[in-house]
Amino acid sequence: MKQKIISLHRAIGISMLLIIGTAGIFCKTSALANGIGTAYIALTIPSYKHPITGEIEDSGKNEGIGQGMTESVLNPKALIEKEKSGKIYATVRFYLTDNISKVSFQTQKKGTSKWTKSPSKVMQENIGNKYCTDYRFQIPDQTAIVRTEFYVTAMGRNVIFYFTFSDLKEGSGDFIVTVSSEGGENKNNKGAEKTTSSNTTATEVKNKKIQKNGITGQIQKNKSDIVENQVEEKETSLNKSVENNSTSQKVEDAEEKIVQLESMTATGAELIEQADGLVYSDSTENGLAESDKEVKETDDNKKENINSGSVAALPWTLVWQCILIITIPPCLIGASIIGGICFIKRMEDLK
Repeated sequence: MKQKIISLHRAIGISMLLIIGTAGIFCKTSALANGIGTAYIALTIPSYKHPITGEIEDSGKNEGIGQGMTESVLNPKALIEKEKSGKIYATVRFYLTDNISKVSFQTQKKGTSKWTKSPSKVMQENIGNKYCTDYRFQIPDQTAIVRTEFYVTAMGRNVIFYFTFSDLKEGSGDFIVTVSSEGGENKNNKGAEKTTSSNTTATEVKNKKIQKNGITGQIQKNKSDIVENQVEEKETSLNKSVENNSTSQKVEDAEEKIVQLESMTATGAELIEQADGLVYSDSTENGLAESDKEVKETDDNKKENINSGSVAALPWTLVWQCILIITIPPCLIGASIIGGICFIKRMEDLK
């Protein structure tokens, strides 16, 4: 009995091991099958309005501006990965990602109206030292219509547009590939190497850019200091020039005033020399003293004459004037009378 129970336990254990081993092999095979496929480079065709219905879902409603914006954001090429299991994935590159956020995708089979959300995964960023991001998401087929929506910081609102794929050609470009060929070649390694190299290069460029910005900032600061020093020197020179000009002007004004004073002094001297009865002396004090002395003597003489009761001598000119005033009128009257008598007498003789 015990032997039968032991044999039963052994049979159950062996069966479980076989089941687990088979499940592991199946899972590994399925995993390998999901990782096997082909990578293609496709052209992307952006459209501000729905490529089939022509509907504009974006709130801007301006196709002229919106179409240009979609073409600026979407890279003209995308990666399409077709797995052997039948799943298809697209990797698209968006630029201007320093101004956009909250990126989402929905897919629609051509000829239908239903949209299906398709979660995305970021594969790499800032390729070629540009603000860009690669998003990988599942699509129903290579002819699917993709609707994307994201928030634009500068506009302060969400933007919606569409795009499709065309002209698939085998290749991967600079995208990260996740599928392997049936021969076992892992293209993902190549993509990873490229990504690592790209990221390293981007880091080096970023560091160099930071150093360059620092050096540029220092150079600009030095230039600013030099310019400020030059401005200060020019202002100081200008102030000195103004002061010198002001001093020179003052000196010139003083010299001109001195010349005028000298001219006035010379003119005064000439007038004094030409005047009669005045004595000119080089010494002003002596001249003034002598003038005061003469005035004092004249006053004293007048006082003496008044006190003595005598009259001062009159000038000859005044004497002659008095004589003429006294004699001329009688002479004129006498001559008139004589002339009148002669005239009357003449008239009587004629009769």
